[in-house]
Amino acid sequence: MTTKIIPSQELAHLAADSLDKFLQTELVEAAPRFATNDSEIYMFCHLAPEGEMSRRMMVVSDFGSPVVRVCIEAAYELFEGDVHHFVQRIGTVNRDEVAIGLEPLVRQAYDRLMAWKPTHENIWDYVF
Repeated sequence: MTTKIIPSQELAHLAADSLDKFLQTELVEAAPRFATNDSEIYMFCHLAPEGEMSRRMMVVSDFGSPVVRVCIEAAYELFEGDVHHFVQRIGTVNRDEVAIGLEPLVRQAYDRLMAWKPTHENIWDYVF
């Protein structure tokens, strides 16, 4: 197995750039769709470089749903080739409050995702 090691400062810089692009372009472009309950929204922002285990934030709302959910997902291996995914809902915001509530929730998700590390205590609750 080849492991690519990226210094944490470089990883943090790449993730911050991805977050900024997501907030400034993709969320701005999607803003009109958030206003109506008859749209289905599924957006995500990758925070890990290509070739690394996935870390992403998701912004999701179902057709007819009055809320937008913000979730995180982090992939990790317990053993080589045995990939698992940690998924957690960070919170929701009502569609009519997206203009003021979505960005802080996305930033909270970013902070949580960047800080998350697979440990014995936090993975076994989600594996089984």
